[in-house]
Amino acid sequence: MTKMQPDLKEKILTTSTRLFLTNGYVGTSIRDLTDAVGIARGTLYWHFKSKDQILDKILDRYCERFIDAAIETINNCKGDFLTKFYAFYRFITEFARDNPELLMVFDTLLGEISRNGSDAANKMKEIRSRLGNSIESLLAVGQKEGVVEKDINIKLHAHIILATFTGMLLHWFIHEESVDAVAYSKAFRVEILRGLCIEKKDQAKKLTKQPEQLKKKRKLIHR
Repeated sequence: MTKMQPDLKEKILTTSTRLFLTNGYVGTSIRDLTDAVGIARGTLYWHFKSKDQILDKILDRYCERFIDAAIETINNCKGDFLTKFYAFYRFITEFARDNPELLMVFDTLLGEISRNGSDAANKMKEIRSRLGNSIESLLAVGQKEGVVEKDINIKLHAHIILATFTGMLLHWFIHEESVDAVAYSKAFRVEILRGLCIEKKDQAKKLTKQPEQLKKKRKLIHR
């Protein structure tokens, strides 16, 4: 019996995640939840006091498994800005591949309740801000290394990157059957870095090397 209780609680959370994603938070009733899980109303209330508490636990799960882990990936990665960015980007895309519902339910509910002034709405904004602040700190590292352009507003760009991730993942989930996930992910990474002017710097380095390479080729031709 003690073994079944945690399993039932987990089932309530995963089922609620799916229903919130399908029907929205407001559009999902307690009756919907109990019918989908196959339990009585009293059993659900034994584990959770309300639908609000279920949502709160889902947000905690999202924060722990995605936000905290993403920030930890950046902080624990040894190396320069690009090394940290690649590790961070890889974590996000692999997490999206393995946990699509958890990512989608957060963004879906954020759009639904973000302006209603509820505790859940404020919590979601705070959770999202934590990741934005971490991206901002990462960009500051890039500026300090001279990789990210000095005139870029890193606070604004952190918002842009965060919004880009949201749009990228949403589009991926919608078109996952027709889009090459690996190619799509790599192309998006290139575009994000291009927006930080990294590609321009790399191209400049290549251009400065070309005259030397041309000189060597001419010497070989004249021989």
